Amino acid sequence: MCLIISGPKNAILIQQWQNFKVSGKYIYGTMAGKLYRYEIKSSLYDEWSLPEAVKESQSFNFSSTRVYALKKNCEGQNSCLYIYTIR
Repeated sequence: MCLIISGPKNAILIQQWQNFKVSGKYIYGTMAGKLYRYEIKSSLYDEWSLPEAVKESQSFNFSSTRVYALKKNCEGQNSCLYIYTIR
């Protein structure tokens, strides 16, 4: 995926992001084991390493404050949900 976001004063080129999502004032995406959060208004971005449980999950989603990861066959259960706080 390649996305160019431009405004009156700036532009950002987002390439190869997966799990792309817009939530509130942020754009989120993942790439190479990292979670990226780009703030549209300020043009600043944050980067976090994804926890192993998220990397190994069958699917995950995120909001402006949390990452939700669904994993199969964990700790003797059929599936479990991990919830992480984004800070």
